[in-house]
Amino acid sequence: MQMALQRFRIFFVILLLFQIPASAARTFSRNHWNLRLGATVSNLAQRLSAPDGFDSKVSQIQGLLGIQRQLYFSKKWGISPDIYVWLPWRNGADGTTLTFTSHLAVPFFWELWSGFQLFLGPGIFWESHFSKQEAILLGNGGGSSTFYTPWRTRLVILPSVFGGTKFNLSKRMGLFLGVVVPEAFHSDKRRWHVAGGISIRI
Repeated sequence: MQMALQRFRIFFVILLLFQIPASAARTFSRNHWNLRLGATVSNLAQRLSAPDGFDSKVSQIQGLLGIQRQLYFSKKWGISPDIYVWLPWRNGADGTTLTFTSHLAVPFFWELWSGFQLFLGPGIFWESHFSKQEAILLGNGGGSSTFYTPWRTRLVILPSVFGGTKFNLSKRMGLFLGVVVPEAFHSDKRRWHVAGGISIRI
């Protein structure tokens, strides 16, 4: 019940973040939606510093699906709430934990010149972890032992900073590159997630 209430609150916040800016900027004719498709690399710094063969243990490459609402307040700047999900769900190292990663951002954007934009603003990075109740046989010195994983769900929500660029190839299609940094102001907790792909105006 508590988890369902928490998810409802998150959904309500997302709805407000998309609708309030829209009502403030609805008179500007350039406002539009973008569908974003691409890929993301998690924990980039750890991936680059990991020993050979261990890069996939500390970092994952996944697909990215997102939706963005671009709202102009003038000819050159505005706000663009967007939400992304990492696909597919990631399995833990033991194969019993599924991790669903999402990110919601509300950055401002500046159009430096026609077709090229910069984005920067706050966001919320969250992961849902789903553990299956299962018995696992693992090595234990010279033999093996049975370990048990519990059935549980855990939600991790972290403040983040989002920055990026977009370059328009045409009126309907462009390329984007972005960086998501959860816990950006804590050097020992900071993680860099890099994403890129195509943006399609819908």
